[in-house]
Formats: sequence, C-alpha cells, structure tokens
Amino acid sequence: MKKIIGKLIFVNFIFLGALAFSSDYSARKANRQTALRYLRIAKSYAVQGDWQKAAAASVAGNNYDSSVADLWYLMALSQYNNGATRKAVLPILKNSLGGAEWVDYNRSSARIFCADLLCSTGKAKEALDLLDERPMIYSADAEYVRIKSYYTLGGAENVECLAGFAGHGSASVMLESPVGSGKTYMALETIHALQEIWGRRLKVDWVAPRRHLLRQVMEANMALHQ
Repeated sequence: MKKIIGKLIFVNFIFLGALAFSSDYSARKANRQTALRYLRIAKSYAVQGDWQKAAAASVAGNNYDSSVADLWYLMALSQYNNGATRKAVLPILKNSLGGAEWVDYNRSSARIFCADLLCSTGKAKEALDLLDERPMIYSADAEYVRIKSYYTLGGAENVECLAGFAGHGSASVMLESPVGSGKTYMALETIHALQEIWGRRLKVDWVAPRRHLLRQVMEANMALHQ
C-alpha cells in the first residue's frame, strides 16, 4: 500500500511540474509576442519622427521582454532624439550589445551609434575598439566615426591615419543610417574634419528635395561651428 501511495505521489509531482513548466512557457511566449508588437509600434513612431511615442512604446515592450535587443536600441535612439544626454543614453544602448537577441535591426547599427556616443563623450579610444572588434565594421558610417575618433585623439600617428582616409577616399560616399541618427551632422562634421586636415576650405554642393531641408542644414552648420 505504501508503495502504491508513493508511486501516486511521484506521478502527481511529475504532472504538476510539467503543468508549471507548460504554464511558464506559455507566459513567456505571450510576453514575447506582446514585446514584438510594441517593437513594431515603436518602429512606426520612429519613422514618423514621433520620438516621445517611440520611447514609450519601446519601454512598454521592454517591460514584457528585455531580451529583445531592438527595443533597447530604439529606446536609446528615442531618448537621444528627445534630448537626453549622451551619458544617459549610453547605458541603455549598451544593453542592446550585451547578448540580447536582434529581430529587425542589427548589432552593427548599435555598435556604430554607441561608438559615436563614446567618441562624443571623450572616449575615442573605446569607440575605435568597439568598431574594430570582430567582426570589424566597414561602412560609411563606421568610417565617419573612425575619422572623428582619430581626430579627437590627435597625435602624429593619428594625423597620418586621417591623411590616409582623406587621400584614399572614394569619389562618393553613401551614409546608410536609421531615421533620426544624425546623417546631416555626420556629413557636416566630416566636411569640417577634412578642412582641418587639408588646411583649406572646401566647396560643398548640398542637394535636398525640399528647400526647408536646406535651411535646416544651414542652421545645423551654424549651430555646430559658430
């Protein structure tokens, strides 16, 4: 009799354990789906340039599943465009690089954004290390951050490296970067860095589909280099 009761208790224990595991799996699956739904919403708001709502949606999605790297990335990008300091954005952005899973965006975009913020906060060496870790990133955006980092570090060796970038560049460069990541500022800073390297002013033909966009470029240039 005792053996029968013992077997029944054991079977019941296994059944309850399986039931708990199934319930936990279902909850995690539901949370994941909700997080991905908030990711789509956040991306939509980001495309529209509504960074307040993009930030709110990415935070809400992150509360359901913090393992989605895209949500950390959009949270950082949204807060940056909402006026948060670079130092405040960096810890959020680094969470996307810490082993979380990417869904729509990719780790390279976060590395470039993070490297740019590191350089802008006086950590140019860390920025270069991040860009050059395996797999090394080769893109127009990455080269821009490398140029800015070497320029920030200064020194004869770095000046020589900058001269190499300037002397062996391409006839044209395309900046491929997410909405709101600062392509205009990337181009303006690159132009001013090249002027410093070559020691002369450059004539730049800037083309835009709307006149108000050209006005924005002029205002951004004046704000950066008064």
